[in-house]
Formats: sequence, C-alpha cells, structure tokens
Amino acid sequence: MPSSYCEAITRMEKGNVHVHYHDKEYGFPIEDDNQLFARLMLEINQAGLSWTTILNKRIISSGPSTTSTLQKVAGYGQRQTTGSCRMPASSATG
Repeated sequence: MPSSYCEAITRMEKGNVHVHYHDKEYGFPIEDDNQLFARLMLEINQAGLSWTTILNKRIISSGPSTTSTLQKVAGYGQRQTTGSCRMPASSATG
C-alpha cells in the first residue's frame, strides 16, 4: 500500500485522472480567484465521495457552457444553485 498520494500516482496508468491532477495541479499555487474558487468547490464537493468521483465530475461538467466563475455563481438564484448541485448518475461511481 502506498504511503502517500505521490507514491500512489507512480503506480497508476498515464491516462488516470489522478495522474493529470497530481502532475498539473496538486501542490501548485493558485493566484487566479476563479481557479481558486474552482478548487474550493472540488474540495467542498468531495465530502463523502471518492476523489476519483470528484475529478471525473469536473471533467463531465467542464464544458464551455458550464464554466463557473466566482462572479457568475455569486449571482445565482435558488433555481440555479439547486440545479448545479445535481450530479449525473453516470458520474456517481468512483
């Protein structure tokens, strides 16, 4: 059993979502408010779910029409916030 996330990554296939996250995002500083907000949303949504599920959900919902910025989300009403919390059933496994 790996003793760290970094060690676990060395045992995964190159196309695994964890490999990309580890090599391009994990531990790198974030200076853009929108990118920081996106990372915060990942962390918040992870509660009770596997990290793989969250990374896959991000891929599913990262199309240009669903890109969320801090300003955009700040202006959401009840209908938008309720709808944005739903995860497609196909991404609920991790």
